[in-house]
Amino acid sequence: MRIPARNLIGEEGQGWTYITRHLERERITLAANYMGCARSALDEAVAYARERRQFGKAIGQFQAVAHSLSDMATELEAGRWMTAVAAWRYDQGLPCRKEASMAKLYVSEMLQRVTTAGMQILGGHAYTTDYSMQRHWRDARNATVGGGTSQIQKQLIARELGV
Repeated sequence: MRIPARNLIGEEGQGWTYITRHLERERITLAANYMGCARSALDEAVAYARERRQFGKAIGQFQAVAHSLSDMATELEAGRWMTAVAAWRYDQGLPCRKEASMAKLYVSEMLQRVTTAGMQILGGHAYTTDYSMQRHWRDARNATVGGGTSQIQKQLIARELGV
């Protein structure tokens, strides 16, 4: 298709470069969005673990629940740093294709792990609309698909590694 020169946006022949730069921003934005969802899931699980009582004490005092919450928090922190580094590189105009894909991959998969753990902590209550955990859990499933599947992110990372 021929397009008049007056309608050209940017430099001729640079369309793919512009698109990939947009995809980097999209992946970073998705990672940040998923971080918010994961944070909300963790907050809800912590609140529930503090208030729900079994055998005379809050379930958060049981080692299995406490360790699950600790794992969730640790994964969130790792995702936060990965997302922040990718965003910083993008803002500085530095190459960040690998970092953006890594952040999107890690955070989307982490979101699934965190919401699954949250479902376990809330037990049967997790399925009710009294809690938003069920919504976070459903949303997490789309996280590894939207904006490029986990497999595509892995392929892009591998390509950036030179393989």
